[in-house]
Amino acid sequence: MAFFPIAAAASLASLRGVGCTVPLDAHVLGAGRFQVGAVCAFATLAAALRSRPAGVLIDRFGTRTLLILSVIVAAGSQLAMAEATTVA
Repeated sequence: MAFFPIAAAASLASLRGVGCTVPLDAHVLGAGRFQVGAVCAFATLAAALRSRPAGVLIDRFGTRTLLILSVIVAAGSQLAMAEATTVA
């Protein structure tokens, strides 16, 4: 159960790096303005909900440990996305 907030934080970090291109990618794939806005709003809501569990984990395991783990999880998710052949 403790793995989910770490994975979510890694995903958020990777999304924040490319956050400006998400609406452009969604538009190219056929998403409307409402759908792009909903995705951005959901990302913000998810970040707000993850902040407290992330703080608890940092207090328990330390910043360095969680940072190293989140980099590993982020790298793994990026490699998995690079190898994906379909969206669904």
